[in-house]
Amino acid sequence: MKHTKILLVMLLLGLMISTAGCTNQSAQTNPEDQQNTSENAATGSESSEEAETEAAPGTQSESEEIHDDLEAFNDFSNTLAKSVGIKNLYYEYELRVEGVSREYYSAWKSDDQVRIDTFDHKHSIYANLKDQSAFVLDRTSGILSPSDYDETFFSGMMSPVAFNEALEQDMFEHVHYEGSALMDGKPCDVYEVHTADLNVTYYLWKDNGLTVKMIAQITGFPKYEYYFRSLQPEGASVEDLTPPNDVTSAKETVILPTLKVGQ
Repeated sequence: MKHTKILLVMLLLGLMISTAGCTNQSAQTNPEDQQNTSENAATGSESSEEAETEAAPGTQSESEEIHDDLEAFNDFSNTLAKSVGIKNLYYEYELRVEGVSREYYSAWKSDDQVRIDTFDHKHSIYANLKDQSAFVLDRTSGILSPSDYDETFFSGMMSPVAFNEALEQDMFEHVHYEGSALMDGKPCDVYEVHTADLNVTYYLWKDNGLTVKMIAQITGFPKYEYYFRSLQPEGASVEDLTPPNDVTSAKETVILPTLKVGQ
């Protein structure tokens, strides 16, 4: 197994473990309350997603007859590679664990700057990745406060280009092209990839290779769904990434707000 293959598995496994603690809490939470919270935050509701066209994989025998793994891998790798040069993005991210919303935020991202709006729209987080500074805007009070820069917090942000690194042929045991699908209004190529105990389905925007949706399943763990809605390449302007002028600046440091839903 190549080092890159191990990294991919460990990255997804780490993401799953980091949010696995939320799973037990979900049993004590009213699913309807969580559903309403997620739908109010996200631009794409559950009902609209049901109207989207999902890919319809063929039977195993059909897949083996029609799809050549090497050809499918090359197509998959080439599609992902389209997004490598995209550095400026706006998107709305949601993580679902076994269908229940666990994390949600809106994000504006450039080479050196990030803005994150929490799912309840009460806080905006502004960070400069180059000089490692961070500020939190309380939108209720209009107060902008400094915050300790958390490298793990910002480097751990999920994005539509989080998995577009160069791929090697033996990173995956199998790669299958599952067809086309309309996801969040965007035409996507759908690929299912397997490696070790990991199964991942990618919905890649045909135009630019950005990941619109990803479903990951590791044996023994719940199903994780990653949504990247309202994708806008070049959608993060200087104004979006800069705190507004009509705010009150505070000196006291505050902690970074949570991005988790229902907590």
